[in-house]
Amino acid sequence: AAEMAASAAAAAAAAPPNVTVTFQLGVPHAKPSDVTPIRLIISGPSPLLGSSDPLKAPELVTSQSDFPVFKAALKLPRGLKLEFRYGIIRFQVDGDPEEQETRAVCQWEGLGRRLVVGAEDMQVCHSFKEDPQQYPRVTEQEYQLTAQEWTRWMRHHMKVSAQGFVHPS
Repeated sequence: AAEMAASAAAAAAAAPPNVTVTFQLGVPHAKPSDVTPIRLIISGPSPLLGSSDPLKAPELVTSQSDFPVFKAALKLPRGLKLEFRYGIIRFQVDGDPEEQETRAVCQWEGLGRRLVVGAEDMQVCHSFKEDPQQYPRVTEQEYQLTAQEWTRWMRHHMKVSAQGFVHPS
């Protein structure tokens, strides 16, 4: 038994200090387009999440085959306690053509989230929780998804519900 404990301790000491946490976020109202450039972010007080600055926060990306699910894989220290929330940033050009200024407008989720990074690589699956009274939408699209995109969103949503939000990879 002592040998097994020593072996487990040696394995833990040899393990890399960081694990990969893959965040998956279903956002059916944030279809990327050339008309409205947007970024989906994961932000929080940790420097690893941009120190609550949405312009420094890691970005979640999607592809034509993944939309409406956005993803980001972050290397994070084991045991790290994170507070975070997701946001959608739209870049808006203000002013007359001579003195245009670009500013970022952000729609935050209506709730804060917490996560303790596990000892192994993990996936975190969420759906964007809107709070239109506090954070109005910054996208111009309504829910205009194709049947295939709705199917992907529904599969993601069912994974979120069935697997309790967090599971090892």
